[in-house]
Amino acid sequence: MAAETLSVRKDGAWKPVINPWVYDTSGIAAWKRIHKVHVRSGNAWKLAHKTNYDDYPLLHNNTYNDPGSQLSRSITVGAGIHYWEVIIIGHGGGSGGIASVSNHYTCGGSPSPSDNLITGDISGGRWGGAGGYARAIFEVQQGSVMTFHNAVQSGAPANESLPPTGGAAFHRNTTNSGSYNFSLNEVVKGGDGGASNIIFRTDTGYPHKTAIAIDVNGGTGGSGGYITCTSRCYSFTDRRGYNFSLSNTGGGTSGTASIVLSGGTTSELQTTTTGGGVAGADAPSSGAGLAPLSYGSVQIKQYGIST
Repeated sequence: MAAETLSVRKDGAWKPVINPWVYDTSGIAAWKRIHKVHVRSGNAWKLAHKTNYDDYPLLHNNTYNDPGSQLSRSITVGAGIHYWEVIIIGHGGGSGGIASVSNHYTCGGSPSPSDNLITGDISGGRWGGAGGYARAIFEVQQGSVMTFHNAVQSGAPANESLPPTGGAAFHRNTTNSGSYNFSLNEVVKGGDGGASNIIFRTDTGYPHKTAIAIDVNGGTGGSGGYITCTSRCYSFTDRRGYNFSLSNTGGGTSGTASIVLSGGTTSELQTTTTGGGVAGADAPSSGAGLAPLSYGSVQIKQYGIST
């Protein structure tokens, strides 16, 4: 909170003016609260007072967290509103899906497959990353248009839906006789978890309007499991065997956030936290990856004077 700079003399002491008023005789005469006071200093007008955000009442407090409709909106700053407080909690990433192959014979030191089928191989999917977090309190101008929406994260699966989802499970059956149905170095892979960001913007094409950009990245999706065919073998009795290696590129990373003001827009507070948003989905115990337990949100508090 910036300190008040306008003072008046009262009871032998200078005291700061927190909420200045003027008597307006245009139209219906009345006392009116004013946001800024300028004084003439030399040959220029200079700002002597600006009412702080926490000296105004909180007029509106709305949270938007339905990714299907509410997280794609435009809101215009109304009359009497002087500050917005925006809190954005980023989406968590989905976890990756499991990859698996069916029961099969293995290849050992002998060229021939093993005598007994082994239980099929499973490579687990990994967890999703936590979303980012941003909070900003900034001065707004009446008529400014604020927009925010989901955005599929770069590198997320092409078929990603919003909000983030878990990756698909993928299973392949082996042929234990007849023709091979795996090539050497062929990969079976579970789907990666989804990831999406929340983008908050204001108009910048008009003078004297608010100009702020807040990007809150979601946690990245966990990778799906990988199974790679590393060798094949067969016997004269037409038995086919395979060796597979299991791997995974890892869990999702935490989302970051950024706040950028321009065009003379001023802020009272800016805070960003990597991984401070919604937790990513846990790694699945079987099958497909999981979606986060909850979705990200945009909360908007509006401070000003009722008109």
